[in-house]
Amino acid sequence: MPDPAPSAAPFDRADLRAAFGRFATGVTVVTTCTKAGAPAGFTANSFTSVSLDPPLLLVCIGTTSRNLALFRDGEGFAVNILAADQTDLAGRFASRGDRDRFAEVPWQAGLTGSPLLEGCAAVFDCTRHEVVAAGDHLILVGRITALRRSPRPGLIFADGRYTRPAADPALRAGAILHRAGKVLLLAGRDGGYRLPLSAPQDSTGAAIAALETDLAGAGPARVAWDSPYAIFDSADGLTRNFFFHGELAAGSDLPEGAVMVAPEALPTLAVADPGARAMLRRYAEEIGARRFGLYVDTAGPHGAVLPLTVPRSAPFQPEDIVQ
Repeated sequence: MPDPAPSAAPFDRADLRAAFGRFATGVTVVTTCTKAGAPAGFTANSFTSVSLDPPLLLVCIGTTSRNLALFRDGEGFAVNILAADQTDLAGRFASRGDRDRFAEVPWQAGLTGSPLLEGCAAVFDCTRHEVVAAGDHLILVGRITALRRSPRPGLIFADGRYTRPAADPALRAGAILHRAGKVLLLAGRDGGYRLPLSAPQDSTGAAIAALETDLAGAGPARVAWDSPYAIFDSADGLTRNFFFHGELAAGSDLPEGAVMVAPEALPTLAVADPGARAMLRRYAEEIGARRFGLYVDTAGPHGAVLPLTVPRSAPFQPEDIVQ
């Protein structure tokens, strides 16, 4: 049966909003700062790429927004495209009232002074190119002066709900490294610890290269890789983590913030990531016998540890796992 023809009958704002909502969009947080340097921002899904040459984009701001004058008259603004795990930021910057939207939100000032939020799928730092009045909104056209992008998938908004794209997870490579009977950990400014882990990458090879760059620190870090140690997805399903076991050569440089910890202390350390905590507890048990297993995710609530008993005819390299 064919779809009915569009009706000429009047429609109200609710009908129009619902029809607009059928178009799935990304979600952005648009930011700028006052002359005194105070940050300001709002959530918007009215974002459009406009031109490659010159590089232009546009976003819309409602004429009733409390930040209208700041964005209309300011010299620049930034568009932060939220990643799939940043629904909390979308809600924070859409909220009303006097709440400090930037409290505990990590950001850095861009070239225009506008806040660039951390962890986004992409960010665009723009100067004001043109402002166009359009009904109950203003169209802010920005000329892009700088950008940053990541392999993180973007957040999607459709039919009044947030959702995530169906995509393969980004890949990260991590390491459990020992030397002289101790294990290398990275100390955080909050007093906690973490294992070396690369930023999300598009391929396993790129993740391994990023890990080895991070390990180099102030100089070359010589690692004799022993075996893969764990393969698992993050709790949010956005990243797949490959951890490798190896030994640091004596006298090799350590990355910034690195500390060497005795195995018996590993189970009691303050480690925020639950996957890393579990690996360190297992490592503390396995290192005494020098018999390590490979942890892999399974369909059930608990993963499986597979014994690594096959002798190797040549030294293991992390790249072997993707051959």
